[in-house]
Amino acid sequence: MPIPVILPTLGPSIEEATLVTWLVPVGAFVRRGDPLFSVETDKTLTDVESTDEGYLIEIKAEEGSTIRVDQEIAVLGDQPVGSAAAQVSAPPPVAVAPPEQAAAVFVEPVNTPRQEAAVTSSESAERFAAPVPTGKSHASPRARRLARESGVSIDQVQGSGPGGRIIERDITAFVAQAVAGTSSANAQPSMLKRSEQSRDLPLSAMRRSIARRMTESAQGAPVFFTTIKVLTDPLTEFRSQLARARSVQVSVNDVVVRACALALQQHREINASFTGDAIRIFEDIDISIAVAIDDGLITPVLRNADQKGLIAAATEIRALADKAQRGELLVNEYQGGTFTVSNLGMFGVESFTAILNPPQAAILAVGGISREVWLDAGTPRERGVMRLTLTSDHRAIDGAQAARFLATLKVLLENPFSLVV
Repeated sequence: MPIPVILPTLGPSIEEATLVTWLVPVGAFVRRGDPLFSVETDKTLTDVESTDEGYLIEIKAEEGSTIRVDQEIAVLGDQPVGSAAAQVSAPPPVAVAPPEQAAAVFVEPVNTPRQEAAVTSSESAERFAAPVPTGKSHASPRARRLARESGVSIDQVQGSGPGGRIIERDITAFVAQAVAGTSSANAQPSMLKRSEQSRDLPLSAMRRSIARRMTESAQGAPVFFTTIKVLTDPLTEFRSQLARARSVQVSVNDVVVRACALALQQHREINASFTGDAIRIFEDIDISIAVAIDDGLITPVLRNADQKGLIAAATEIRALADKAQRGELLVNEYQGGTFTVSNLGMFGVESFTAILNPPQAAILAVGGISREVWLDAGTPRERGVMRLTLTSDHRAIDGAQAARFLATLKVLLENPFSLVV
């Protein structure tokens, strides 16, 4: 009896997704827990597993199409259709009595770690015969997306990841080798006009979401910027002592996030959002931390940041950033923050202004540490300096409130030992 496969709910605010690739060909037998297809939302790329067993007898949604939650996108059946039976080398499991009425099969999203070895392949016969899985399901989601954008067949690529898994660098190397071969074959370089030397990159779901949200933020909220300088010599010494005493590496960003959490305790009006009819003050302090990834930006959230010590916060921030880089963040790990920290100091940027992360009312831009000459009791002295710029939604936050928050933040960062009390 045919059983529909339906796109499950992927998050509280996600209504649709892009179907990136089918991981199982029509005619193949699907077991419970097999990765069935990949979807891309505005934040992440996710493999979706099947929760039932059967032959994939029909695909109703093409790769690259937009699909909605609860939409029927495929059909499973008890028997393969037509010639598909000859393509499947493994027999079905022991037959059981079918239910009186088939229920819709909901599949659950899974975030496949790099080390996980998927078992499906692009050829159903190889799916059960090969000792090491190959094909699309044995490639990381990022590798599959890069292959699709580069026009590369994933089955032509040799994986170098754990268990032979195909990862991004394998696709990059394959493309580079192909380009090098083409260049050597064409001894006479083609002379192109300048207008022909451009290319359009299609927008991923994440980049499209960033464009939409940042446009809405820039056009919708009247913002103002306040900047303060923080002397960082005490912070540098504090980090050195902490590393010697506990053998723990704490980044400048970790310290800034911890200081922001404590400053927000004292200035709750900054931990806010403008709703249109009211200013909503959040009781929980959940700090979003901007993390740059291959095709955009994502903001994993440190929940209840004010209730976590510096070491615990630093450990969790590092774990969230690692998951963000691998594309494995869950929906509740990047949605629902109340304040954002964006740090470009590690790239040599001294100062910048950040765009609000709606619906939050404030975001802190953190610049790098530079050396400047200050007068100390009339004597010139070189000091480490870091610039912090707060972007505030003027509908919810006034200038004096922003200034008081930055003043508290400056005191905390210039006395960093207070952060571990």
